[in-house]
Amino acid sequence: MTRDYEQALHDMDHFVKGFNDYHLPARYSHPVVIEMLRRIILEGRAETIDEALSVLKQDLKDADNTKVVSREVYEQIVTVKPMFTVADYK
Repeated sequence: MTRDYEQALHDMDHFVKGFNDYHLPARYSHPVVIEMLRRIILEGRAETIDEALSVLKQDLKDADNTKVVSREVYEQIVTVKPMFTVADYK
């Protein structure tokens, strides 16, 4: 499974390198992550993609069973938090 994961990351990294203005690391190129970043910027919590990614990483680190969130936000968190955890939030 690790080999398949690493191959998928390699393939995605190769794919996104074709887009000069693409600032998101390939490992986080998921529609839910992109939507969460967009929302962070629209809420005024960040001005750039890099800033929004830092905010999102902190939000995900802070997300635990003591926080109350909507069902939609919960579903987004459980979808993307494993990607960030496996990558050690890099």
